[in-house]
Amino acid sequence: GRAGRNSNQGKVVIQTYNPDNISLICAQDHDYEKFFTYERTQRKILNNPPFGQIAKIIVQNKSLQKCKTETEKIFQILKDGTQDQNDTFEINSYPAFFSKLRGNYRYIILMKDKKNSNCLQNLIAKLPKEYIIDPNIKIDINPLTTT
Repeated sequence: GRAGRNSNQGKVVIQTYNPDNISLICAQDHDYEKFFTYERTQRKILNNPPFGQIAKIIVQNKSLQKCKTETEKIFQILKDGTQDQNDTFEINSYPAFFSKLRGNYRYIILMKDKKNSNCLQNLIAKLPKEYIIDPNIKIDINPLTTT
């Protein structure tokens, strides 16, 4: 909302199941630096951006079986391309949180490059062109969410 944008004191009400969440505590205390330090440390431990890179590929199709099949094909191509990088690269596939959206079944392939090299971009560039231009396949580098 717009609380606290002028000289009048604003009031914000947050409803949550997790009132001890670090982001809420830091927001309540107006402590950006504490939140930044915490978030940066967590990202470094988990090799998340900017310390590593993540790529999310969403495969969608009206047919559940076709969606699964396409996901498996893409997953295998990507996995075969990472055989020599097992210690620095992770890849997994799973149904999207909203597994059916607007009539389309959805699966996700999530990849993580722990060394923050150009491995993800190079690997995705090796996918057959029909996957890259397919409107039912969406590729997102360092996505905001992984669901």
